Amino acid sequence: MIQDHARPIDITQSLRRRAIVSWSTQGTLICFLSRLAIWAIWAAAAMLMPGGAFAADGGPVARWSFDNATGPVVRDPASGTEDKVQGFYKYVAGVSGNGMRFDGYTTSVLREAKNAPQLRHSFSLEAWVALNVYPWNWVPVVDQEKDQQAGYFLGVDALGHVGLQVNVGGVWYSLTSTNRLELKKWSHVVGTFEESRGLALYINGKEAGRLAVRGAMMPAETVDVLIGRVREPLPPFPSATISPWYPIWYSLDGILDEVAIYDRSLAPEEVESAYASCPSPKPHQAENN
Repeated sequence: MIQDHARPIDITQSLRRRAIVSWSTQGTLICFLSRLAIWAIWAAAAMLMPGGAFAADGGPVARWSFDNATGPVVRDPASGTEDKVQGFYKYVAGVSGNGMRFDGYTTSVLREAKNAPQLRHSFSLEAWVALNVYPWNWVPVVDQEKDQQAGYFLGVDALGHVGLQVNVGGVWYSLTSTNRLELKKWSHVVGTFEESRGLALYINGKEAGRLAVRGAMMPAETVDVLIGRVREPLPPFPSATISPWYPIWYSLDGILDEVAIYDRSLAPEEVESAYASCPSPKPHQAENN
């Protein structure tokens, strides 16, 4: 389901005043224990298989849980890599332990290219997202792309649709969901790519789009992995109604938690199980600034 990004939008949605929202911690312990059990199963299976192939292909190759983070460095428990946090941020309750609150303008997490997962033939991108407001334009949840000539992008557009974009064979393919993420509620989003099947999107455990493509992804190996903020300033959408017209820097406005990258394509039943393992907490009533 490829959507036309230039369709009309109610600009008041994007230009209204920003709100700060606090989030409940209900269900975080259940989610943590459920995920711990899943990772334990992966590890046990790896011990029973030659060369630990299941571990290499099963669990995430990069993961940002934010649980033990206290400052401008986030440690990836999957690889041990420490990544920089830039801009203004806050650690708040997530779906499992802590999540990171992005301020809508400056916040980002950066993984240097030299430490980025090597993806090509198949991969999956996963995150829990709680949007405070919809972004000015496309904003990445996680991406490693170079001018749409290489790499991948998983993000949210100005209307709240989820999109997965990948370069295959020199062509930039874009898949966008028809349904939108709700504001101030947790949503589980997953984008998968497999060279023999193409792109797929999932929202809250259900398939939200599929695009048939054949071929391996062209990786952007020299580009840093970026979470939650644009790589370059973009004009607010729709730019035709903005005067004066000029691009701006911005980030996701909301909370991210349990961001993960896999070097394989998750099966639909795995996505559904991952969503079901985390009963999402209910947000409190927003307080306007």
